[in-house]
Amino acid sequence: MIHLDVYIDQYAGMGGFALGLKQAGFTFGKHYFSEIDKYASKLYMAMFPDAIELGDIRLYRFSKRDEGLGSLYAEYLDLLKDDFIKGYLKKFTKAEAEAKAIAKAQREMSYARFKRLIGSWRSIPDRVTATTFGFPCQDLSIAGKRKGLVGARSGLFYYSLEIIRDKQPDLFIFENVKGLLSSNNGRDFESVLRAIADIGLYGCQWQLCNTDWFIPQNRERVYFVGLLRGQQHFSREVFPIREASKVNHLERGERQSEGERLSQTDCAVSTIRARTPDGSTDTLIQIGTIGPDSEATRVYDPAGSARTIKNGGGMGAKTGLYAVPALTPDRPEKRQNGRRFKEASEDMFTLTSQDKHGVMVYDLKAPVSSTRKGGVKEDVTPTLDHNCYVGVKYGFRIRRLTPLECFRLQGFPDWVYHLAKSLNISDSQLYKMAGNAVSLPLPKTIGRRLQHGFKAELVEVGT
Repeated sequence: MIHLDVYIDQYAGMGGFALGLKQAGFTFGKHYFSEIDKYASKLYMAMFPDAIELGDIRLYRFSKRDEGLGSLYAEYLDLLKDDFIKGYLKKFTKAEAEAKAIAKAQREMSYARFKRLIGSWRSIPDRVTATTFGFPCQDLSIAGKRKGLVGARSGLFYYSLEIIRDKQPDLFIFENVKGLLSSNNGRDFESVLRAIADIGLYGCQWQLCNTDWFIPQNRERVYFVGLLRGQQHFSREVFPIREASKVNHLERGERQSEGERLSQTDCAVSTIRARTPDGSTDTLIQIGTIGPDSEATRVYDPAGSARTIKNGGGMGAKTGLYAVPALTPDRPEKRQNGRRFKEASEDMFTLTSQDKHGVMVYDLKAPVSSTRKGGVKEDVTPTLDHNCYVGVKYGFRIRRLTPLECFRLQGFPDWVYHLAKSLNISDSQLYKMAGNAVSLPLPKTIGRRLQHGFKAELVEVGT
């Protein structure tokens, strides 16, 4: 067990880093967290009642300045106004947009709250033991515009770097999308390495890891560990972390070296399974779309891994859509032995003359026809290609993952979800939090490595 005298959790979200380290056996003395999302902060404070809120990471630089709080507050409101005004300019005149942005900035940050948060930043000791962060990825993501570290959001990395330079933690850990390695043809990652090297105090190591090694979600992230030279608290044997699941291990009933993937019977998400000896797979399996091909319309086979959970978009963009066996979808009250749906691995319902069974994929651009050339026959599934809009009829329904399933796919125990619901946080906010979260098994594995090196215990998901 390692005690962190002073710990700062930056861009903390719903506490993936902190909870992962805690599950690995770490304890915290003074515990600070920085997060701008009010719902994530609400959940974080409920999970860690002793944690001290810091708010916006940009307040750190304000806290270092000697001007009066009034002038600092006015300057910070201008910063928030600039954050908000772009959204209003799409609908209002410049003067109207500016007025609305100022009003929103004042609602988001009252003077009393500003004063409290600045006081919290200033209460951090000159030296801290550890800090963790997953700085915003939008400007680095392959799915984004890739402005890189000069982008307003991913450029927040330099605030974290400033904290590392000022507070000289014994340990820092950060994660980001794999696009960090290739952004601006690799120059952004080179800039990260040079900036840390310029501090001159840290030995660093990193690895591209996948949540899929522990839980059936394809989520590749770079994990980066910096250790202060000469520190005696932590083992230097952190990476490589190897893929945790091999079919032959499961077949022999052996325990794996880094943490067992969830088996078919143990899987936390009932509609998505990890690879098991029965032939199911840990790869993403797309079976079609329910509209023009996009992340929002793609339908996946639940026998494969889950798609990466994201924090935005319509229909299935956040979680993916999955086909689930159903009994007579057009009669919601219909049951067999008290059930209307079954898992993908189960036998189909007993056939009866009254119910509709099986699955038919059909072209939504035209009605079902047994005669139309190139059309869809009642007993034939058309060939799927990128132009074929497919839907699922009769024996299957299409649905998105629930927030609870998303929490589980990030490795969070169920009590975190139930705590969030008890705080009256809406499902839309829960989806957003899950999409932004750090997958719990990775910081937990890294935490155990920091304590025990390559002799670290197995990671057990969901505890």
